[in-house]
Amino acid sequence: MTAITDSELADYIHRFSPLDKVLKKNRSRLMNHINLQFFSKGTTIIRSFDHNSMAYFLVDGSVEIRESFDHRLILSAGEKSTRESLQSHLDHAGSAKIKAAEDCHLLTIDLQHLDAILVAEKDYSINYLDEGGVSLDDDALIDDNFQEDWENVFIRSSLTENLSNTMIHQLMSQLENITVLAGECIVKANTPGDYFYLIKQGTASVQTAANGPFKGERFRLNAGNYFGDEALVADTTRNATVTMSTDGLLGRLNIDAFNSLIKCRLVEPLPRETLQGSPEMKVIDVRFATEFKRDHREGADNIPISFLRLQLDQLSSSALYIITPDNDRRAELATYIMRQAGFQAYYGFDPPPE
Repeated sequence: MTAITDSELADYIHRFSPLDKVLKKNRSRLMNHINLQFFSKGTTIIRSFDHNSMAYFLVDGSVEIRESFDHRLILSAGEKSTRESLQSHLDHAGSAKIKAAEDCHLLTIDLQHLDAILVAEKDYSINYLDEGGVSLDDDALIDDNFQEDWENVFIRSSLTENLSNTMIHQLMSQLENITVLAGECIVKANTPGDYFYLIKQGTASVQTAANGPFKGERFRLNAGNYFGDEALVADTTRNATVTMSTDGLLGRLNIDAFNSLIKCRLVEPLPRETLQGSPEMKVIDVRFATEFKRDHREGADNIPISFLRLQLDQLSSSALYIITPDNDRRAELATYIMRQAGFQAYYGFDPPPE
């Protein structure tokens, strides 16, 4: 997230409602709880069933409100419809979601903080019912150490983008909680995959393998981030070591639960009705070039799995992709990666009947 300057805040206050209702004397308090957040193209920002206490205002770029594959609406920064928070467009949208249609920045603020400031300006006091009828100053209601909880972060991830609401709730209910300590190694590179992990509390450090897809890079994982999934999809060894940076709490799924709740939704064959209605279809073979030359499906393009991530930006976002060959773990992993990147990707297909 990016902090807001005084001049930027003044501009945003006039652009968005109800920020424009905050009095000048209270803007310094508002600045303590407001941030700019960047969302890359294709990232899910919020879903209609989120229990999210954050308000999102579109500063630049555009977003897509998607009720279904055929019902979409694009909102661009500066339009009258974006004066209010994005959540206002989900009130009657059923199971809709809002995604970044292009790279964009959103203003984010916790509604609890905003409400407390607005209430204070009206000289209201917030009371709790007790024998003494104690009045609480609005500052007492504000948690200056507020952090977005793991559920909100996870629900907006590229993984849950591919899951139904029911499956997300099933996944969360089946997570096995384990308490972990700072310095504890959770998974080790070059060892077999056994669990999918989701961080509920704490932070972790990721050291990728030098010979893996991330070439030895280091990453930080926070609450709501997940790891360990790709080794389960490809039935191979881990490509990174994950160590807890702090004490924390993890939720984990064993391989059977992962396959039934997650893999089956992201790595699936192409339905025939989808094939018949697709305007553009491409076949990608993810084997090594030498394997591809020996035998491949007619019309297929060769993108070895080790180069797939590097070439995602060059692929058409409107095309439908069939990943081959069948019965190959690399094709399963490629499908999984592409689905999380926002592509319509399927693991193999059966031609429609003649």
